[in-house]
Amino acid sequence: MKQLQQKLQSLGHDVGKIDGILGAKTRAAIQREQQRLGLPADAWPTPALLKRL
Repeated sequence: MKQLQQKLQSLGHDVGKIDGILGAKTRAAIQREQQRLGLPADAWPTPALLKRL
């Protein structure tokens, strides 16, 4: 989760503190990336999203 947060942060998303917790800011960033990539935007770190990041 920390690696995902770091990647999202490097893409310009505000994930809050890099703490390894799937909180509201991290989920919002995941959803924005899913939308950007044309994936279903369910705000969960799916295998499809992780592959594309």
